[in-house]
Amino acid sequence: MVDNTTTINHKVNEFIRKNPSATLDVQSSQKLLENLKTHIVGSDKLEKVNSIVILSKLVEILPQSEELSLVLDEKFYQCLFSIVSPNLQAATFDCILIFSIALLKGSISTNTIPVLNAICKNIQIVDVITAKLISGNTFSTISFSIQFISRLLSSAVEKKFGELIVFMKTIRDSTFFMSITALTEDSSLFGKFGKDIQDLTRSIINCKRCLNTENYHTKSKNYHLYVHELLELYAKNLNPSVSQSTRFDYVTAGLSSDPKRYILENYSITNLIDIISFLHDPNLTFKKEYSEQLIFADESSCFPLSIAAMAVSDFLFDDVLLTKNYINLKNRLYSVDSLFYVGMLQMLRIWKTSNAEAKDVPIIIKSIHTAYTHADTALGSGSSMGEVLGALNKFSYADLRKIQLREIRERHSAAWMNTSFDKFLQSEVMNFIKEQRLLNLSKGSWVYAENPVRIQQQQQAQNNTGSRKPQMYFLILSPNNLAIIYKEFKSKSKQTPNIDKTGHVLDINSIANFEATPVDNGKQVPENSRLITIKSKSSYEKITLIGKNKKTLLSFYTDTKEASYIWLDGLKLLANSKFEELSEDTQNQIKVLVDVRKNAQLISLDDTNSGTGAIAKDFTTENRSNSSIVEDHHHMKNADLYDFDLLKRISGECYYN
Repeated sequence: MVDNTTTINHKVNEFIRKNPSATLDVQSSQKLLENLKTHIVGSDKLEKVNSIVILSKLVEILPQSEELSLVLDEKFYQCLFSIVSPNLQAATFDCILIFSIALLKGSISTNTIPVLNAICKNIQIVDVITAKLISGNTFSTISFSIQFISRLLSSAVEKKFGELIVFMKTIRDSTFFMSITALTEDSSLFGKFGKDIQDLTRSIINCKRCLNTENYHTKSKNYHLYVHELLELYAKNLNPSVSQSTRFDYVTAGLSSDPKRYILENYSITNLIDIISFLHDPNLTFKKEYSEQLIFADESSCFPLSIAAMAVSDFLFDDVLLTKNYINLKNRLYSVDSLFYVGMLQMLRIWKTSNAEAKDVPIIIKSIHTAYTHADTALGSGSSMGEVLGALNKFSYADLRKIQLREIRERHSAAWMNTSFDKFLQSEVMNFIKEQRLLNLSKGSWVYAENPVRIQQQQQAQNNTGSRKPQMYFLILSPNNLAIIYKEFKSKSKQTPNIDKTGHVLDINSIANFEATPVDNGKQVPENSRLITIKSKSSYEKITLIGKNKKTLLSFYTDTKEASYIWLDGLKLLANSKFEELSEDTQNQIKVLVDVRKNAQLISLDDTNSGTGAIAKDFTTENRSNSSIVEDHHHMKNADLYDFDLLKRISGECYYN
């Protein structure tokens, strides 16, 4: 005789009251489950609902025993899950989820295959869960729903369940991911369900990894149905201007003349699910731009839809989900449809702008890497997923190239900062600047022997403008670069004088220090003045050469910054002064030349130190039908392999003009 649910509930409550931490014995458990099974399979709705409520209580007191699976067979599970519908009361739905989560965890029986089979045959439960999430039900319903999906995927992966692909595709086809995205965007809700969502994220990543590594192509009865679905979508979308795609359309899309065989041999299951979802997307932006591209493209420049879609799918799985490079995006994997769509849209736009060909897809995908890296950074700084997707959509090809070039420079700087190579380049550039300054000094120049500003001011005070000019020096470097030859003149002559024999000689080795003092020309404009002023090009400076006994050896005045740099820094370089002792302008010149030199030389570096073979392309700008696509081949990952002798040998081929 079967006990009614009132009697069963009383027995369960009494056992829990008397034995708060104990579990039932296997025999008693079997009898209770048989009675509940009878009511669940039966037609009495009240007894059915009451039995489900009692099942959720039994979770805490049932023992783990394989003998219980004799009662809890697949027929029982199918009957239980067939009850699930959008109109099911939240309390009853929660009870089913509680019992199902325990089953999937293996808490009652480690044989979860009957449960997985029953859920697969009643897959509508995923849509009901999604509807419950969207309608904003109670905290418990949302939490149990997320836990159910997480445990469903984990159990299917653990058992290598053949129809795991059905679970993953059904979840993807529903708006479940969209609902989870809404939870992650709301900080107050994410605080409540954060752990559940993190567990779900791990389950999904493990599920995708399993689908791509295990041979589910042969395990799943539904796999070929999905391949057929994809082929039908390709037939409708490869050439939107015709009702049915032709052999030419399949070939130009990268699917070969036998698309079914190509998909079976080349597509991972993740590729299959991603691309089906993408082609089902109702957003017409991509389809419109894709149609326009096909209209004006020739055979070699048709956008390879299949190849590009596989590349974006692999990037989102291999780079975003399986590495630590995109931590913030990985936590938003529930926006995968949007991320995939924007990635495909960017692929198409870069393809059109760069006039690329099919062989360039691996290079274009690196531009997508750049865009998503910036998206990941933006997410980390607090931007919403909607804002990030909007920013991704606005990236132009020119924007991405500028970012890539900047990143290449930054990697160079980071990899070679404070190394012997940097010091070597700085020394070499300083020698180059020294030669330039010596060249200027060897030509000689006119400087003032007296303060020109003071003489001018004295004449203005006496109303005697122009009656006396300041005395001039002609300075020149001796032919052996060891001395300065100078001679005083009353005025500057039109021709360059020859003072090698008549001028005074100042040995450079006798110079111990240099001083440069700005000379105030006395033409400052009052702060409150409303006058428009034109800044004079004259910049007077007094340069003093000081001996080892701190005695002034020679002083003269320059009237331009350029003249000051030529003599002051030129003499300092002759005296082997340090970089820090040079003028700011000359230091900046050296820094710019070092950067230019370094960037030019590192282009020639390969990632392996292999003698003469080490001089090869690293960062390249490759021509692609009159356009260039910047590709960073090696990411400087083996920077520590370069030795100083190799770098010196490479840099030896650089010449300055």
